[in-house]
This record gives sequence, C-alpha cells and structure tokens, in this order.
Amino acid sequence: MRRIWENLKVRRWILILGLGVAAVFAFFYLRYIFQTGIWYSDIFWKRSPGVNAGWQATVNGDDIELIRRVTDDEIEVTYRCNGVDEVYFVSEGKDPFSSVVTRDGAVVYDGSDLDVEVYAGGDVSEIRIPKLRLVAYIGLHPENRMRGNPACLIVFVFVSVILAIDLRFPDFFFQMRHFLTVKDPEPTEFYRMGQNFGRCGLVIAAVVCLILGASQ
Repeated sequence: MRRIWENLKVRRWILILGLGVAAVFAFFYLRYIFQTGIWYSDIFWKRSPGVNAGWQATVNGDDIELIRRVTDDEIEVTYRCNGVDEVYFVSEGKDPFSSVVTRDGAVVYDGSDLDVEVYAGGDVSEIRIPKLRLVAYIGLHPENRMRGNPACLIVFVFVSVILAIDLRFPDFFFQMRHFLTVKDPEPTEFYRMGQNFGRCGLVIAAVVCLILGASQ
C-alpha cells in the first residue's frame, strides 16, 4: 500500500479524484444551505420558481405549494395540494400575535401560531388544523431566510485552514510558539502524538461545522 502511495502518478490521480469529489460535494452543499424559503414546523418551504411570493414542500407524500398575494388591502393565500387549490384570506386578530383565516366569508381559524382554535362547524379533523395554522403563518410572516447557517462555514474555513497548515508544515505551530525563546527547537515524540490527536479533533470540528451549517 505504501509503494502504491509513493508512486507519483497514482498519488496525482488520487489527488485529482479527491478534489473532484470535494468540488461536487461543495456545489450541492452550498446550493442546499443557500436556498431561500421559510422554516415552519421543522419543514423547510423553499421558494417556488417563477412565483414572487410562493413556497413549496412535500409533506407526507403530498406536493404542497402556498402562494401569497396582497390585493385590495387583503392578504390572499392559495393552498395548493397536489394541484387542487383552496383560497383563504388572512388578517390580524384582536389579540397580539393572533390571526384570523376566512374562506368564502366564514371564519375557519382564529388563534395564534401556538394556541389553536378552529371554527368550522365542529367537523374539522386534526389533519386540517396544521394546514390552517400554516396558512395563517404564511399570510402574516412571509419573511424568507436561508435554509442553512452560513455562519458555520466561516468556522469551517478557519478550522480547515489550520488543519491544512498543520498537515503541510507539521512544525509551523511548534516553531511559532518557541522560536523566540528556544534556539533550533525540535518537537518530541510526545508532541507528535498530541499533534495527531489535535488533527483528529480538527477533523471532527470541521464535520460538526458542516452538519450545523446544513441545519436550521
């Protein structure tokens, strides 16, 4: 195995393959975390293509899209599930952080995002309640944000640079610490062992940053 690695041509192809895999991963990773949309109920509703204020997601196998329009001082939200449209109108409620949703002139939802109260003749199932809450939320809180956490990428780049310097120049940080006080300092075997543990820690930190960067 060592002889294979010492072969310059093999090493070059391994390096090219590794860079190619890293480039493909970086492309899809950055595309994922920089998607814009709305997080609601641990589901990311990404921006609908070609719609100024539309969001879509797949929930329990259903393709759902919400389209928000402001017409005649009213907020209209179209709930589209598998191609079937339902049109609602959303307005602010009397209490703080509350909302009212109407359909065909009748109130079908009156409450906040946390406390659910549904008025529809008492025959509304529990499956319908989250839909009405979602419609209310989209109507009053249409703020878009990024899907991931780009701030974690800064930490990832910082950790990666430190790891790359340590791998390329193993004595760099040792020399930085001791060159002013010790003449021709040389690291011990104990230092080398600790350096290997430190590299493992940096790799783990970089992976954690990637995971946190792709989360909410």
